[in-house]
Amino acid sequence: MNLEFLTAAATTKLEDQVQQPEVIELYQQGGFSALIQPDMVRLSRFQVNDPPVLMSNHDIVPEDEAVRRIHGWLFRLPVLSASDRRVWTYLSHVTFADYAWAVWGKSISDPERNTRDLVLDRLFMRGDGIRRLFHNAISRLWWFGHVTYDSQRPDPYELLPVLLSSQDIPTSLLERRYGMCPGLVRCFLEVIRDLGRKWQEFPKKSETIQAIGKDISLLGGSLVLDCLQIESMKGRLTEIIEARLAA
Repeated sequence: MNLEFLTAAATTKLEDQVQQPEVIELYQQGGFSALIQPDMVRLSRFQVNDPPVLMSNHDIVPEDEAVRRIHGWLFRLPVLSASDRRVWTYLSHVTFADYAWAVWGKSISDPERNTRDLVLDRLFMRGDGIRRLFHNAISRLWWFGHVTYDSQRPDPYELLPVLLSSQDIPTSLLERRYGMCPGLVRCFLEVIRDLGRKWQEFPKKSETIQAIGKDISLLGGSLVLDCLQIESMKGRLTEIIEARLAA
């Protein structure tokens, strides 16, 4: 089968409709798949197997397993296509709508929350920055897999649990420009994993991760990170992280 996607016009029209009360209500009730009509959909040239199962007996699979399944399913998807809002909007609204609703439905239907912002953030790909890649309900799974996958390891997703161990790691590490540098991301995850209990028991991980993210941004401003050898990169990151832990 070929991977399906929405037309650009249909995607834009859907985004514009999210401000309409009746459409907001549809999203709050979890019936947003009904918004997608056949004439809004196109077939790409990218061939895929049947989509993976992300729900089992009305329960979602664990996030790390969802990452493995989505990234494995679309393993050969070009990075450019993986940044295309038309693909992920379709997958969030149709193919994996039940998963998207199971994960984000409670927040979307909460009358105390801004439904429109949540819908645009989690079911579309709002904006043009890197952040949008890691916020859509389905694209975030692929990108988590993309930045952690390492074919040289016995388990190519060995570092994935480290990434998912704290919400602050994806936010502070991936939503900056170096989030598109998988080599650096993997080095960072390997360093904090190897710190073991010293990292796990540190009481201010949230603040420290954010500070480390800023330090890496400064490092990236003076060095071409992609050009560093792995050991050199790990050495630099170890110095940064150790300094923050000792502060």
